Amino acid sequence: FLLDLRSRKRSQLLTHPQWDLWGPCFSPDGRWIAFGFTVGSEPRGVYIARFDLTRTLEEKDWIAAAQGPAQQPRWSPDGNLLYYLSQRDGHLCLWAQPLEPATKRPAGSPFAVYHSHSVKRSLSRAGMLARPAVVRGKIVFTQSELVNTSIWMTELSKGR
Repeated sequence: FLLDLRSRKRSQLLTHPQWDLWGPCFSPDGRWIAFGFTVGSEPRGVYIARFDLTRTLEEKDWIAAAQGPAQQPRWSPDGNLLYYLSQRDGHLCLWAQPLEPATKRPAGSPFAVYHSHSVKRSLSRAGMLARPAVVRGKIVFTQSELVNTSIWMTELSKGR
């Protein structure tokens, strides 16, 4: 839904009869919306749709930007890359999809921006909280870290 802050009017922008739509994000020019979808609780992909207040956009109006277990899309400042979290390599990592400037259709193959394959530091444990935020030259995201632990041993006195 979209909420007009002045009028407080709420408008439905996107709908799907079976999928849950999540994490909408406006493009920098305000003309496009990127969003993820889940089936059950499993992330299944990222789409882009042209922002249109005159009607609710249905699946036929959407552009597939990332297939498979992708989530949390975020636009680059120039609107020509779409960053997202994906498990396409078996680990939750940060990826980017180049986009055609005018149509926002994928232009070439996605590429890894940050791999999170470490047991100690992981985007996976942060899950949906890993939401990236993007500004020119920087991306910030939540990544959980296991704390150092120790195993201690002692000798017990006899008779105990």
